[in-house]
Amino acid sequence: MTNEEMRVAIAEACGIVSIDLNAMHEAEKTLTDPEYHAYERLLEDSYYFPTMASASIRAEAFLRVKGLWREDKPASFTEIFHGDKT
Repeated sequence: MTNEEMRVAIAEACGIVSIDLNAMHEAEKTLTDPEYHAYERLLEDSYYFPTMASASIRAEAFLRVKGLWREDKPASFTEIFHGDKT
């Protein structure tokens, strides 16, 4: 998904407008306990220090947990963090 597609999907899911860390903090508050644990695991599996994850990385994890992520963009967590094209 492009950043714009992520922004729109999160806005629709949470009623927020932009993908910045403040917006993602608000979006994180909407996660149920099981969703939040899955979200944390995604960040931990993908980023050594989840608290340092960018807003767009958090947005992808959020959308994946909510089942809203679409695989129409080649970038993946592995690609973003490691530059891998696998």
